[in-house]
Amino acid sequence: MGKHKKVESAEGNTFEIAGKDNFEKPTKEEVSFREGGGIPQFECSACQNFESGFCRLLKLAVEPGDICDAFVENFKDGRKSNVKAQTEVLMRTVEVPLFISRVSIDRQTGERRWYATASGIEKDLYKERMSVELYKDFINRIETRELAPEQFVSEAWTGGLPYLGIAHYLDLDGYGIIGPTDQVYIDGKILKMRGRFDSSELANKAYEAIQEDIKNGTDQNERIRVSIAFIDWSHNHEGVGSFVRESLSQICPHCEEGVGEKIYMAGQLVHLALTRRPAYLDTDIALEERAMENKSSQKEDAASIVGEELAEKLEERKALTQRASLEDVADGAIVIKDKHGDPEDYDEDEDEDEEK
Repeated sequence: MGKHKKVESAEGNTFEIAGKDNFEKPTKEEVSFREGGGIPQFECSACQNFESGFCRLLKLAVEPGDICDAFVENFKDGRKSNVKAQTEVLMRTVEVPLFISRVSIDRQTGERRWYATASGIEKDLYKERMSVELYKDFINRIETRELAPEQFVSEAWTGGLPYLGIAHYLDLDGYGIIGPTDQVYIDGKILKMRGRFDSSELANKAYEAIQEDIKNGTDQNERIRVSIAFIDWSHNHEGVGSFVRESLSQICPHCEEGVGEKIYMAGQLVHLALTRRPAYLDTDIALEERAMENKSSQKEDAASIVGEELAEKLEERKALTQRASLEDVADGAIVIKDKHGDPEDYDEDEDEDEEK
C-alpha cells in the first residue's frame, strides 16, 4: 500500500490521498473529480464541502451533480442520517459454508488475533464462483479508501478494511464490531484475512466460543465460521454475458431470467461475521422465505456464540439505531459467502510464538 496523506476540509473533516506527501490542497486528479453523472447520494450537492456552487476543499466552482472521492456526507441540514443504520442485509444474500483457520494470543501483550482463509475460486454449492479479479478489486477498493454506499456507512465505518461482527448484525455505531481486520491479501488463488479481537465483552465471548470449538473438536457443521458480506458490482454468466452494476437498485437481467454459472468479478467488502448458522443447501428457497428465517434466527445465531444476554443487547442496539431501507437494493446486490476450511488448519497454537 502506498503512502496516504490526510487532508483536512474547511469543516475539519479529513480524508486520505495516496502517494502524496506535501500539498496545500488536493487537485481534481487526486480526488478523482468527475463532472456530472454522480451517484445521487454522493453528489457535490450532498457534500459538507459544497456551498452555493463552490467546493471549499478544492477551492473551485463545481456543479451540484459533480462527484469526487473526497465526498463527506452532510448531516447538518436536517436530512435523516443513515450513518446510524442497521440494515436488513440478510434479505439480499446467498450463502455457502469458512472457518477461522486459527487464533493466537501474544504472550507479552495479550493481543488476540484471528486468521481466516476466505475462499478459493472453485464453484460453490450454487454453481457460482469468486475470481482473482474480484479479490484484486476488493483490495483496490480497500487501499483507495473507497466510500461505502450509504446503507452501510456509520460513525464507526465508512469503507476500507471490513470489520468483524456477530451473526451479520451491522456495526451498530461501533457496538457490533468485535475487532478490526488488519490485512486482506491474496495467496495464489485464495483470499486470506487476518485481524484482532477487541477487549469488549462481546469480543471476549466470541473469542472464548472459538476456543471452546477448538478444545472440544466441535463438528465442522456446527463450528463458528467467518462469513464475508460484499457488494456485487460486476459479475459474468459463463457463456451468456456480463453485468456491471451502476447502482444498488439495478437488477441483472440474466439473473432475473434464472441464468446461473455466475462468476463474481468486482465488489466491495462490507463486513465479516462470525456465525454458526448452517449454509442453505436448497438453491430454490425464495429470498422472501429466506429473509423471514434469517430475521427469526439472527438472534439465535448470535446467542450460540456470545450467549443470550449479549444477543439480547445486540437486538436492543439494533432497535435503537435508525434503519436504512433496502427497498431500493436489488436482490443479489449484496452477497454473503463463506468457505469450508480444513479441520487440521483450525489450530489455536500454531501462531502463539510468532513475532511479538
